[in-house]
Amino acid sequence: MMLDTCALLWLASGEKKISRAALKQINDAGGIKSLGGAKLDMVFGDARSTPEGGTAEVERLAAEGVCAIVGGYASPICLAASQAAARYDLPYIVDVGVADQITTRGLTNTFRFAPGFGAGVMATHVDTKMLVDSYKFPAGEFWTSTEDWATTYASPYACMNKVVAQEAPARVTRGLPLPEVKCEGEPPYVLASLNPNGVVSIGTLGRLSLERGCYFPEADVTLQVGRIPRNIGIFGYYKSLTLVFEKPLGAFRIWAQDLAGDGAVDITSKVLVDGNKLVFPGDLIKTVGLSAATPGDLSDPALVVEIVNK
Repeated sequence: MMLDTCALLWLASGEKKISRAALKQINDAGGIKSLGGAKLDMVFGDARSTPEGGTAEVERLAAEGVCAIVGGYASPICLAASQAAARYDLPYIVDVGVADQITTRGLTNTFRFAPGFGAGVMATHVDTKMLVDSYKFPAGEFWTSTEDWATTYASPYACMNKVVAQEAPARVTRGLPLPEVKCEGEPPYVLASLNPNGVVSIGTLGRLSLERGCYFPEADVTLQVGRIPRNIGIFGYYKSLTLVFEKPLGAFRIWAQDLAGDGAVDITSKVLVDGNKLVFPGDLIKTVGLSAATPGDLSDPALVVEIVNK
């Protein structure tokens, strides 16, 4: 269920393409093995950007016999639509909505792609240093097909053929102190979080400029993480990533896996240990985080790390 008739039409267009590609990949690989190779079919719905629209689409989709609903996007829509789906005991998977009430009302039919993470759960730290990116949007570089649509439905899309500059904090963290970032030239954006389930995640984001286009600065990033976490998610490009723990690691092994891969590799001998510091070379992050990349894949490196005591 998407937002198909509003200023966020461009989101729905992209989501449909991705959904169709994923469905085709699953069906081409033999369908759902546990159901004897059953094929997946997709029925699209339009929430029309309102809770009422989302509820009406749930009623329609339930009448058509769908086995589950994914989407809603906005929290108010997800709240209403999942409540409607509960009347039919129809599984509802929230894609984006972040309101805590979505998953704390006791509805057994409602799920999220990731645990809820309310804004007040942990302290948020926002850098006072701002970075500025700029880009010129040429005509045609939108999901929408006409400039008339862009001008009519959403003023931000009236930026076609204009240079747009936007600033944002250089570093943002939740539940963790701001990392130290050392970089020659312009640095990347750096985001980090201690998630409610004890997992630490850190990512660097690329930059945009008129002179260089899209580029990915590689910095030496150091993050204080306290206790050794259950897992660590690492995203983006680095010159090096240093994790500082509250005490020395002791005897351990380190396993890492590309998020798009099927198996983990032992990288114990490839990381550097200095007391309570664990250093991941940037080339190692790229090698593992892109090991499952396919031709034409433009994704940033992404991997999950597990530290196992011997």
